[in-house]
Amino acid sequence: FKLDEMGKPIGVTIKKMKDSNQLIEEFMLLANKKVGEFIGKNKPNGHERTFVYRIHDSPDDGKLMQLKTFMKHLGHSVPRQANMSPTVLIKSLMSQVQGHAEEDIIKNMAIRTMAKAEYSTNNIGHFGLAFEYYSHFTSPIRRYSDLIVHRALIAGHGWGKDGLSSWDVENLDETAKLISDSERRSMAAERDTTDRYLAAFLADRVGSTFAGRISGVQRFGLFVRLDE
Repeated sequence: FKLDEMGKPIGVTIKKMKDSNQLIEEFMLLANKKVGEFIGKNKPNGHERTFVYRIHDSPDDGKLMQLKTFMKHLGHSVPRQANMSPTVLIKSLMSQVQGHAEEDIIKNMAIRTMAKAEYSTNNIGHFGLAFEYYSHFTSPIRRYSDLIVHRALIAGHGWGKDGLSSWDVENLDETAKLISDSERRSMAAERDTTDRYLAAFLADRVGSTFAGRISGVQRFGLFVRLDE
């Protein structure tokens, strides 16, 4: 949002991801993956559950069926193999819509089929990234989950007194739940803030006509993304 001197929104733009952003993102993903993999395979703390993983479950079967039905109504072919993994299925469906007018709406719907990522001491892998091991390691100054991972490594390697304490280890399950809950509240607050700024930006444009594209369909109505 572009704000004027009084804090009123006077412009809205979509954040662009440059090649440099994507390169750094790849480095961060690799670092997070390798740390989770190291702990998972070597268990330097004596047990795998003394670590907080970033996990992401596979999509719900019912939501996947809705996605397949929706794509079928739009004229796309849907694989019939009963034993096809969700990963292969979604990859197959997404490859069909690339470059089509309805690509955005189908990709948004595919995202909505996904489970929510969370923190857990029980590693089930990360479906969305297709990683067997994954952690949040790269942002210890802004995320408590990453700080826990750093402390787990310090304790596991015997690098000093700043590692996880016995109390930390005993309460990691509860800590994982708390930081997962905090993350969800943070994301909800961010969405609310965005909605309020958008409402303020469009408040004096009631009755205007905009070019846009339907980006989602629900029972209660439509989501529309404005071209502007």
